[in-house]
Amino acid sequence: MFSAKVGVKNQNYRCFSCGQQTKPELANKFRFCHYYGKFACTTCHLGHQRHVLPANIVHKWDFREYPVSNFAFKILRRLSGDPKLFNMDSLNPGMVKKNAKLRSFMAMRKSGFKIWQYLIECRLFLDDKSRAKDECSMVMESRENTISLNDLTNIKLGVGHKLLQTSIDKAVEHIMSCQVKTILIKKTRQ
Repeated sequence: MFSAKVGVKNQNYRCFSCGQQTKPELANKFRFCHYYGKFACTTCHLGHQRHVLPANIVHKWDFREYPVSNFAFKILRRLSGDPKLFNMDSLNPGMVKKNAKLRSFMAMRKSGFKIWQYLIECRLFLDDKSRAKDECSMVMESRENTISLNDLTNIKLGVGHKLLQTSIDKAVEHIMSCQVKTILIKKTRQ
């Protein structure tokens, strides 16, 4: 990373976020946003907001938090729970191969996706307004090869598998006790 004076000069003495222009002598007041790789004014980058960077996790398995601008922080917070955000098999298949916890979680996630395919056929489950639907949320969010930033963080913290297994168990519990399952089983065999 280079100095704020050089970085802000390369940005024509403008904040990358709001476009505010500054005098060259005030360029050192600008703050570097590690998400965008650019400098922002002190209005657009308060300096205290930090977040993990998705690219660092996907490519380096680095979960350190870095200073980010206000806008970047809002985007990262919003994207953190998106279950379709990262397709690890295409973004970094090597990471999946060498990281046993991630590989195991992705295998469980694929199982959850298959369970979800069954649950979406069940009108009782889809009409369910109870806690059971909430407890199955990780299965409901499952996509075959995708994962969220929150999932990656939970894997790193050692709780991802437990949360996903609990969700799978609740989904299987519904399937096993479902009154509609015999109809669905007959339908899938045809």
